[in-house]
Amino acid sequence: HHCFLVANCVGEGNHALFWWFLLAQAVSIWCSIPLVHGAMRDDPIFAAWLAHTGPLFGCTLLLWPMGVLVTLLLVVHTLMALVDTTSYESAKHDQLEYLRDVPECTFPFADALPCIALARF
Repeated sequence: HHCFLVANCVGEGNHALFWWFLLAQAVSIWCSIPLVHGAMRDDPIFAAWLAHTGPLFGCTLLLWPMGVLVTLLLVVHTLMALVDTTSYESAKHDQLEYLRDVPECTFPFADALPCIALARF
């Protein structure tokens, strides 16, 4: 499927690269939050606080939701890698001919051992 976040298609051929991209983004975001917090300072004068810490506070308000979003995407794509499925197969399960006779919550391509699915990933 086409992912608007990376402006590229994510599929069978590059799903592993997309997973590594999500991991790098999650690590970058969660490591930058303490750096931003460390740069904040207390100032008794509100105007001085706002001039120095206001932009950092705004960055923090953006980093937390983005960190949660990217981490959730990473978890979902990790689970899909473990059961050897894609988001396209999950979303279009009833419309795909090769999955028509397969029950909804069954993963027909999953192996008994997740390490085998990860090796193919």
